[in-house]
Amino acid sequence: MKSNLQSIIYDADKVTLQVLDQLLVPHQKVYIPVPTVDVAHRVIKQMNVRGAPLIALVALLGLSCDLVSKHSSSPSAGDDDAGIEEYVMGKIEHLKTSRPTAVNLFNAMDELEGVVKNLKGKGVVLAVKELSERYLAEDLASNIALGNHGAQAIARTWGESCPSGFNLMTICNTGSLATAGHGTALGIVRSLHSEGRLGSLGVLETRPYNQGSRLTAFEAVEEGFPNASLIVDSAAPFYMAANRVHAAVVGADRVVRNGDTANKIGTYALAIHCREHGVPFFVACPTTTVDLKVETGDGITIEDRGAEELRKAAGAPEGIGTWNPAFDVTPAELISGIVTERGVVWKGEDGEFDLEGFLGGGGNGVEVKEPPKARGAGGELWTTKTVGGYVEGKAGKVEGVFGDGAKVKGGLDAEEIEGGNLNYAFRVKGWGGEVFVKQAPDFVKCLGKGAKLQKERMELEIKTYETWLAKCPEVARYLPKIYDFDVGYETVIMEFFGGFEMLEG
Repeated sequence: MKSNLQSIIYDADKVTLQVLDQLLVPHQKVYIPVPTVDVAHRVIKQMNVRGAPLIALVALLGLSCDLVSKHSSSPSAGDDDAGIEEYVMGKIEHLKTSRPTAVNLFNAMDELEGVVKNLKGKGVVLAVKELSERYLAEDLASNIALGNHGAQAIARTWGESCPSGFNLMTICNTGSLATAGHGTALGIVRSLHSEGRLGSLGVLETRPYNQGSRLTAFEAVEEGFPNASLIVDSAAPFYMAANRVHAAVVGADRVVRNGDTANKIGTYALAIHCREHGVPFFVACPTTTVDLKVETGDGITIEDRGAEELRKAAGAPEGIGTWNPAFDVTPAELISGIVTERGVVWKGEDGEFDLEGFLGGGGNGVEVKEPPKARGAGGELWTTKTVGGYVEGKAGKVEGVFGDGAKVKGGLDAEEIEGGNLNYAFRVKGWGGEVFVKQAPDFVKCLGKGAKLQKERMELEIKTYETWLAKCPEVARYLPKIYDFDVGYETVIMEFFGGFEMLEG
């Protein structure tokens, strides 16, 4: 899906760059010309542009524009000016001081430094231009691939079953405004939307700069994301408790060797809330954001934005002290998977990420490992109005039960079977067939939501059932056939036995 939003306007023929002033979005749409490295440094440091991939792009393209305007009338001119290598190296070091946490900038500058050193002063202007334009083209392509991998990962985590679409949450801004286009974490959202599989999007406002409320909310409205809602940062856990959330997707400014991830302040808290509510938590970033030179999150330099910015944003009095880190570090143990343009990095049997092995293997975009199945936290409980649609979404699993599968759509009715103390039970029928559906909530049904109970009991019940059948296959004719068990919803669909009698006591 093509975005209507442009974070940068680059003219390759004239070698000019303009960047959208994101401090003014959504109320104004103003582009800032970036003719020199000094201007590029300023717009990055002042956060007129932000987002790890975009910071690297603006630094590279800004340097290219600087070189063309100051050192050559044409980027394809012959020998460059004397001292060009020294000039470029000085500008590279200056750009590195703009913002310290996002590793994309440093990776890009390191690659550029190697290129320039090898040229020994010859053809530097053209080489910088070509490298910058390659980064620009690759960023968009990698984001589209990343978005598709992420959409597939979320679907597989929930067993592909979500008739009403997947409900996601995100923090900060990771879309077209943070990249060359499509986005990283928001690119996953955009990919699901293009497939008609996005149910809703919860957008955390992301204090103190409000990148969520200003930028992601703006993108959500511009792109027409369904059921997009702005959420106060501190309301995230209550939102998860009150609404079905299938996954949180966030970006990254640096992912280190063990999977610890630096991202916008508030990401760590969101990951903790996801763990408590059984919501898968995905980090989305290009492989250029991975830093294998740093072992753990303890080695990441966290930018401090200073007191005045926070006091101004919060409307606080001058006399109050502040602590204003721009980023936090989410431990790898809280992360379900790391989505890249090459595929998804899942944890191994030891519960650890092997990023070095993934990158060393080239990552061909094929997810070899199965994702861990998600377990909901009682956010969506089936009712007679919704369980029919759920079974419709499982048409392939119950093939043959309802006759012509094409007729199943919209043709199923449900009635609740009362009397059970623990689980919700339904009889779903239509088109000459019927099934029994049972769901285990995370509480004792007859006592209410305050009486907590492990919802995984349904999984244990199914495993016991399967073990019994394996050891005593002769009893199969006395037991209902299991069509599907969905661990994400803790729901089993099985053969309906009619003529039953509810026993009392």
